[in-house]
Amino acid sequence: MKYLAVVVAALLFVAANAAPSRKAAAPACATTPAQWTGYIYEISFADAKLALRVSEANYDRDAKKLKLTDIDVKESAKKTITLLDYSTGTSYTSVEGQCTKGNVTGIIPNFGVPGGATADRNGAKYLGSSLPNLGVLVYEYYGTDSVDGDYYVTYTPIGDGEVCVPILRSLLTTSPLKEAIFEYTNITTTLPADPFSMPPGC
Repeated sequence: MKYLAVVVAALLFVAANAAPSRKAAAPACATTPAQWTGYIYEISFADAKLALRVSEANYDRDAKKLKLTDIDVKESAKKTITLLDYSTGTSYTSVEGQCTKGNVTGIIPNFGVPGGATADRNGAKYLGSSLPNLGVLVYEYYGTDSVDGDYYVTYTPIGDGEVCVPILRSLLTTSPLKEAIFEYTNITTTLPADPFSMPPGC
């Protein structure tokens, strides 16, 4: 489940009309909305293999469930559907219809900015154009941790910025050499019907 290293280009978000002050402190972006669904585009390289995935993600922090459903894969990737149920500590992974049941530990990820990250000193910026209603207001952060190695993440804030929507997550480790880029698109806080159905074969 290397492709779960979560969390890529633009969301359907309308930016504020005025250009942001570069001196303003970056928002905390400690978490995402409690519920959301959207798509994750992944390009990753690990174990000398390239993988490309487009996945639908359903997330409910209150229900403690996360489901990732591959809708397109290329190169070494195999079509995978994964359900992580943190309320029971159980994972279900179906790879091309063959299911494996396992354990999931800890708490459900909040998909926020990692603890200890440093905000980009250039402050707020726009993805795309800074002209009114043509760009996405974002903040960028970077750092290093023991799991993902070096990372660079991009978020767009909601309200006061405690809650943000992920846009892009880039990861790199040099020993062993691994890298991944995740792009989050079409994020909405309305979950589809039956968002956490059991994967095929489980």
